[in-house]
Amino acid sequence: MDVDDLTQEVFLVAHRRGGYVAGPARPTTWLAEIALRVLSTHRRTKRRKPEKMAGDELDAMISDRAAADDQVSARRALARVQRCLEGLDEEHRAVFVLFELEGEPCSAIAAALGIPVGTVYSRLHHARKKFTDAWGGGTP
Repeated sequence: MDVDDLTQEVFLVAHRRGGYVAGPARPTTWLAEIALRVLSTHRRTKRRKPEKMAGDELDAMISDRAAADDQVSARRALARVQRCLEGLDEEHRAVFVLFELEGEPCSAIAAALGIPVGTVYSRLHHARKKFTDAWGGGTP
């Protein structure tokens, strides 16, 4: 299953749920929560039934127009970020990705995940520390 299939599954789940209903969470946070659950289910299934990958997932993310040196450098950087993110448990990774990469406010993350805002701050703090330690103590 590739990114396009997972993306389609996210929107199918969103449709089955009846779409976004205005509330404390923003639509992007609501959709991100669904995406995290779809990805989690996919990973569990993949662990139970490993399949051969058609190609390197990172290669698909790198532009064909980039120079060979840039591709190698980008591939290594993406792989390093992926390893750092995989070192986080799902709860910490979800908060980290939603806040640091998606720019969601902590209140929206708390509402989407159904946890107190203080828990979001705590998970974010621990996720940042674990990510930085995994990166090698430097700034990612």
